[in-house]
Amino acid sequence: MKNFFGVYLAMILLLSLSLVSCDNKDGVKFDSVQQIESEGINTPLTESQENGQEIESELGKSAYNVSFISVQQSGKGAFENSFTTSPENGKTLNVYVENNDRSGTVIFQVLKGTQDFGFIDVSAGKDASRTFSMTDGSGLSGDWKVYVTTRDGHSFDINVTAGQY
Repeated sequence: MKNFFGVYLAMILLLSLSLVSCDNKDGVKFDSVQQIESEGINTPLTESQENGQEIESELGKSAYNVSFISVQQSGKGAFENSFTTSPENGKTLNVYVENNDRSGTVIFQVLKGTQDFGFIDVSAGKDASRTFSMTDGSGLSGDWKVYVTTRDGHSFDINVTAGQY
């Protein structure tokens, strides 16, 4: 319980710092969405036209107010699922991918509307969690898509969950 509380406090601190660092005092016009680079993610900081941001989180699977995805899939091909978030369901979206393979990397992409948060690698036996919130702190809304595949077409075994809290 203490570990969870510590992680929760760290997440709040990181969110606070990221919102403060986005303050625009120079009068330069920026789009309203920024992706914040998470530890272990090699995706560059980007700007887009949507009103949400990816935040650093080490929560892994989370307890959700609303669950959109909870699936185990194995074989060749790809996993793809779309869903819509609503402000009344919470302020945060968490998407979690666990790669159960003994070898082989899967790649994991999240999109919000036309905004592409890019691919991240999830090595064999590892997992990755991507967490998103609104830049203005309001409830999260919009159409989302989760896509998981491989670069070389090998068979994979994954667990995917996504939910809003």
